This record gives sequence, C-alpha cells and structure tokens, in this order.
Amino acid sequence: MATTPEKSTKPAQYQQFWQPLLLIMPSGCDHRSAANAFLTSNTLAKTISLQTPQSTQHWINDSETKLTIEHVRTLQKQLSYGYAAHEPQLFFVHQLENASHAAQNALLKLLEEPPEYIQIIVTTEQPEMILPTIHSRCLSLSIMGESDSIQTDRGAAFYTSAKAAKNYGELITVAETLSDRDDAITVLQQVVHYLYSEKIAGKSDVALQLIQFVQLLLMTVRDIRQNSNVKLAIEHLLFIARRSKYI
Repeated sequence: MATTPEKSTKPAQYQQFWQPLLLIMPSGCDHRSAANAFLTSNTLAKTISLQTPQSTQHWINDSETKLTIEHVRTLQKQLSYGYAAHEPQLFFVHQLENASHAAQNALLKLLEEPPEYIQIIVTTEQPEMILPTIHSRCLSLSIMGESDSIQTDRGAAFYTSAKAAKNYGELITVAETLSDRDDAITVLQQVVHYLYSEKIAGKSDVALQLIQFVQLLLMTVRDIRQNSNVKLAIEHLLFIARRSKYI
C-alpha cells in the first residue's frame, strides 16, 4: 500500500520515486536532441521527469551500438555512483529495440526501483520489439505528438467512475474493478495518459492538484509492482484522492 515518504534533508524535488520513462521516437530522428527537447517542453514530461538545469545526463549506448549485458552492468555501477553523488541524474538507454532479450531482461531488474535522485529513460522507434515486462515498468510517452496513439479508454472510464462516486463505499466498489495486478498497472497508467491528453496538454495553467494526482498514481503503480495488495493499494489511492479533492 502507498506510504508517506519519511522526512529527510534531501531537496524536496528529489525525494519522490521517479518513474522510468519509455520515449517512443519518430523513425530516423536524433534520439538525444529529440529526448532533450521533449523533456523540457512537454507539460507532462516536465512534471514526471527529473530533467532540470542541474541534472546530469548519461547516455549508456549510442545509436550505432546495441545495448549489451556489459552496458547494463556499467549502468548498474553508474546508478550506484549517481546515488552516492546526491544530485539528480538521468540515465538514457538508446534504441532498446536493438537489444537482445538477455540484455533487456538484465535492464528489467534496474527498472524495478531505481535509487533516489535517479531516473532511467529508454528510447525506441519500435516499441513492439521491447519485452512486455519492460513496458509494464515504464510510463510510455510518444514524441510523435499523438497522445491518442496510446489507449486510454479504460483509464478514462476508471477516472470517471471514481469522480462520480458519492461516498467511500462507492469508491471501494470502483477499486474492486481492478483486482488483477497487471491489469491494475495498465489501467492506472492509462489514467495518467488520459489526464495528460484531456486535462494537461496545451494548458498553460495546470492545477497543482492535478499534478499531485499524477504523482500519486505513479507511486501507486510502483507499490503494486512491489507486490502490495492490489485492492488495498487502489482503495488507498482513491481515499487519498478524495480527501485531497483530486477526484
């Protein structure tokens, strides 16, 4: 179940969990420049990315080099160094579709819970070539400028049902519609994409409560992946969201 972070002396903006991102790129583009432009200009990306003027970027492989298990081992070491440095670090993995399944599986373990101060960002032009388990651990964002290319129907329905609930008993009923772990992760990620496409994209005055709700959704996804009880995690999400007037 989602928990309240412990107090620490670390900068507040770096205390939260940073969801790994999967950036879907246009074919043939320069991934490095496209990723940087997207992370600094896209409203949702700026909200859930650790990209700041103070953050350091590391590109684990280049466009001509397939990701290997040796690259992943290097990444694992660099993640430890980045955490020890106590400053924001972004680690980019280039064109994951070219990596072997063995390399993708090795990367999977690092995506499960990166250290504080750290965010892993994966780029691809062929998301269908990436293991489903990697998709489930990352939030997919399309740089194509087509937010509706990602299915949001079930996320929209879940969000609408939660907003329409008149009391906590009805919120529990909404939570009970998501009992399967993988299904819950999929739907909550769809809620994030729905909120982006309908409530955030193109808006110059996005409400702070909406941004906080997106962060709460991503933290709940993390907790469910870490084997929290699905029903209790969803109920906790909805109860906090109602008390905080997110829904």
